[in-house]
Amino acid sequence: MTPAPRDLLHRLFEYIEEQAKDIDPRGFQVSKHSGFKCNPEDIAGLPGIHLDLQLEGDYIWLEVERLEADKPPAIPGLCRVSSDPFGQPPSLDEAALLHRIHTESADSPSIEHAQLEARIRGSAAQILHEYTKLWKAWAEGEKPRRKTISLYGDIFALKHQLEAEETAKPAELVWGVGVATWAMDFQGSSFLFTYPMLTQAAEIALNEQTMAIEVRPRATDTRVEMDAFVACQVNGAAEVEKAAREHLAKHKDRPVTPFDPSSYSDVLKLAATNLNSKARTRRF
Repeated sequence: MTPAPRDLLHRLFEYIEEQAKDIDPRGFQVSKHSGFKCNPEDIAGLPGIHLDLQLEGDYIWLEVERLEADKPPAIPGLCRVSSDPFGQPPSLDEAALLHRIHTESADSPSIEHAQLEARIRGSAAQILHEYTKLWKAWAEGEKPRRKTISLYGDIFALKHQLEAEETAKPAELVWGVGVATWAMDFQGSSFLFTYPMLTQAAEIALNEQTMAIEVRPRATDTRVEMDAFVACQVNGAAEVEKAAREHLAKHKDRPVTPFDPSSYSDVLKLAATNLNSKARTRRF
């Protein structure tokens, strides 16, 4: 069957678009990305993090609550204490300790100064020992909370950055699915491609009632990230890219979501089996 003129024109535009791309495949390395990035293991088990919220008329992929930092237990005298659970454990404040020793020994005979200092230091050491146990228990419980607070701050800052971008190539937030690892050669040098095979553009919103940060998929098509494979002339890359796009187009009624493997597994298997006979997919 001869393709319709409109289809031929569409294919021509696609071809021109592909040829016009200025791709440096070495940029497709997640580990070297200097901007915001978040892996599943970074948020696993953190308080105030909610995923896959399917609400009536809405679909939130990620929600981060606005949490407040909890302070460490009340600080006893003569101790230096960090309010950072990732910081150094409590220690004695030597200056305050010497001041206490000097004050209490001022009216005592000099012969008793050594015993007095030993008693004060022993008491301070015991206080520090007991308080350190409380501080460490607080720190272990506070660390996950601070990670959530840090993530909230990072995404909040990214939201403002995206809203302020006015450059020719503004920054974009994407949610990657199916990270591929591939040894590639480009312009005589080798590098390790590590990048999602599928990406979905996402948007950030602030819930005005709860102040939670919400990340949703944008109303755009899921992208097939095969540019690096094509640029490195990996056998079959162009055909796999075309087949993957067609597959996604046929299943628009069931869009890709990272929480439903059946929505993307066929595309990943298609790429793995057609790009290399030894390639395989693994779930994490």
